[in-house]
Amino acid sequence: MLSQRVVDQNPWWADPAAITADRDLVALAQAPLRFEPPVPLALDRDAIHGLRGPRQVGKTTLLKRIAASLLGQRGVPARALLYLDVERAGLLTYAALSEVIEGYLAWARPSPVSAPRQRLFLLLDEVTAVPRWSTALKALHASGALDGATVIATGSDVLDLDRGVDRLPGRRGAAPDADWVLMPWSFHDYVAVHDPRVAAGLPVIPVEEPHRAFEAAQEIALRGAPLHALFTSFLQTGGFPHAAQSVRRAGRVEPHVYQLYEAAILGEIRRAGRDESRVREVVRLLATEHLGREFSWQGLSAGTSIGNHTTARAYVEDLERTFVWHVWHRVKSQESAAEALRSPKKLYPVDPLTWHVIEGWALGVQDRWAATLQAVAEPGRAGFLVEAVLASLLRRRFGHFAFYQRDRKGAAEVDFVAFRDARPACAIEAKWTARVALRDVRFLVRTGGGIVASEGELAWWPEEKVAVIPAAFL
Repeated sequence: MLSQRVVDQNPWWADPAAITADRDLVALAQAPLRFEPPVPLALDRDAIHGLRGPRQVGKTTLLKRIAASLLGQRGVPARALLYLDVERAGLLTYAALSEVIEGYLAWARPSPVSAPRQRLFLLLDEVTAVPRWSTALKALHASGALDGATVIATGSDVLDLDRGVDRLPGRRGAAPDADWVLMPWSFHDYVAVHDPRVAAGLPVIPVEEPHRAFEAAQEIALRGAPLHALFTSFLQTGGFPHAAQSVRRAGRVEPHVYQLYEAAILGEIRRAGRDESRVREVVRLLATEHLGREFSWQGLSAGTSIGNHTTARAYVEDLERTFVWHVWHRVKSQESAAEALRSPKKLYPVDPLTWHVIEGWALGVQDRWAATLQAVAEPGRAGFLVEAVLASLLRRRFGHFAFYQRDRKGAAEVDFVAFRDARPACAIEAKWTARVALRDVRFLVRTGGGIVASEGELAWWPEEKVAVIPAAFL
């Protein structure tokens, strides 16, 4: 039996044209800034896809885009498509989730099993809010009920979704693209949204080859002025759609937008069973004493009321898995694509807006927009945000084979080193200053050269094999 809550979420069952009036799709169509990335998921085979990402990044809108494409371009019968916002449907247990899905399958496939089956599409939004959700899908898979079905399950908890889908037998088949992480817009995405003509003419910087990177940067410099302006704006708003739309609409990130993302982060903290006051202590300590600097689990526990370093680590890693920040490790050596697990760590937010939100919350800031502008105007804090942008860029390109490097004495550092196929691929040092001096990047030179991400300087030092390139060009 289908509940009224489920029926209400699928108005196209009664009228296939109803998808065009969907609130999320209408908002997307009317938005002054639009970004619609292609969907890299195979929808023509039996699979259970995982779609991960922070809350309020656009996962729901993406599912609605998929629904519209299936009903429109692909001509999928309306009843063959289920969209289910599990939280809004009030599904609090795996048994309730299983009952709803079984009810839908029985309704959508009333004919005998021997009859030809129409492929079904199940779009399960924020399914990780349901404890043991994967148990429901596993049982349905084992019974054969999901034969001839394509499932997309979304969630904001990277670990829960990863473990959940990985426990499901046969979900991948031959599909190499079983999962997708939807992150905030990168700076390149941000440029494409704001100025498509500029974005279309930008070459990709080959960060693995400093001299070629410098040559590409010279071409980009021809369009440098708009890029620098957009980069400053990106440090203020980050790549979350609501924030960028707010600035376009009102000239600032409005208070309710900060509150929207703050509520999303705090909701994940509560769902993880963590104490908000202790999370606030961790963020305060990082903001006041470890901004862009190393810390240890022991130091973090000693500087807060958490007390136990294992618990402190759990707090930090919970916020990492819910897309608040990345934990960065030292690399063991210049030749080894492995982290030095016992060494200190660093933290970088996944997006500038994420940091503005959690720092303002932790420090009790009233005027968030004024604090954001001040942070971007101060070289030290702006430099931290620039490093965070670079950290996210390298995570996108190299995954977890990106680290930072310290010399043996711990006196010198390269901000970012990355590996490909277990071999060193690139090294990047961030210097958010008007001029970059050779003495400031001696360790980068000693390790073989690389790229210096500068505030605005563009230069090539052939003997040192170092390219100085504005961070906005990377």
